[in-house]
Amino acid sequence: MKKIILFNMRLFVIAFFLVQMFSKISFAAPEVPSIIQKYINSNLSHYNLVNYELDPELKSYFKSKGMSANPFFVFDDFNGDGQDDWIGLLENRDMTLDIVAIYSDLNQYKHKVLIKNNMKTKKYLPIGIFKEKPGIVHGFPFDNVPEEELTANLSYPGAHVHFFEISSVVIYWKKGKFQKIWTSD
Repeated sequence: MKKIILFNMRLFVIAFFLVQMFSKISFAAPEVPSIIQKYINSNLSHYNLVNYELDPELKSYFKSKGMSANPFFVFDDFNGDGQDDWIGLLENRDMTLDIVAIYSDLNQYKHKVLIKNNMKTKKYLPIGIFKEKPGIVHGFPFDNVPEEELTANLSYPGAHVHFFEISSVVIYWKKGKFQKIWTSD
């Protein structure tokens, strides 16, 4: 009997620690790299980093797919030059959100507003970003896009921007600039 109780206690302790570990990992927000933070402060002072919560339904969707530790930005080498780049949500002074890339180009950083969004910020945001792995991405007809432009072959990682219950878009680097393909997620 003592062995069974001791065994059950060990199982409980192990299960408790596993639950704690995985719940902390799933959405523990990584910090914005300091070089990106400095760039935002000096070159994009009319923006603030997003400091809101992800819509609970979208958060649940992301967790079910094993996606992104931070749903508001991703960083990786998006343009293949060996330097980390950043794509994320930034909040304007008027409290609207834009999706902005800060990327390296010839050993200096530049930025590009990729999607200008008129959505006002609120407590829960229905927009999330996660990394898209290199490879084929399939899109869908949007704004009369010709059929031959409905697939993209990502040579480098991209950013998948998910507008909850609306649509999503994959942003990727090709031919020296950021491109977009709308997907049906």
